[in-house]
Amino acid sequence: MKTTNVQTVILRVGLLLATLAPVGCEMEGFNYSGERAAPGVISTNKEWTIVAHGGGFRNIRSAIDDNQLTAAQSGRNYANAVITLDLGRSCYFNCIAMLHGELEDGYPRQLSLSTSLDGQTYRHQKTVYGTRKVTYILLVQPIRARYLRFTAVRQGAQPWSISEIFLQ
Repeated sequence: MKTTNVQTVILRVGLLLATLAPVGCEMEGFNYSGERAAPGVISTNKEWTIVAHGGGFRNIRSAIDDNQLTAAQSGRNYANAVITLDLGRSCYFNCIAMLHGELEDGYPRQLSLSTSLDGQTYRHQKTVYGTRKVTYILLVQPIRARYLRFTAVRQGAQPWSISEIFLQ
């Protein structure tokens, strides 16, 4: 009977590890090169502007410069730091991928997304747990927004690093 219990525990642990293994891995079907989305649906990153408030960010423009080898990076303490991305015009999307670049563990423990059409009134959309390499924010329903506000609700062990932001 003890052998059966041990086998059951091993099987359950194996299944749990198999379930957790994909955390932080790349999502199949997400386009990280070339066009960021269907032309006309989402503005090009050349139309985007980005600003950071708090967190001691360096090179914030590197988060949207179309070069995954460069990255914006916060200081050591960045809890409640806010990054606002202006897409240049109203766009329609339901998925955001935030790549963390060479500093794969450079993600907030929890990241909040709020969106706005006018840059004044923001609506909370979702709070997600950050993940190694890429943090995804998947929205059940597509939304229309011009401004995206990312807030580090809980900081991680490493500085926050953003090499690129993609929308689809």
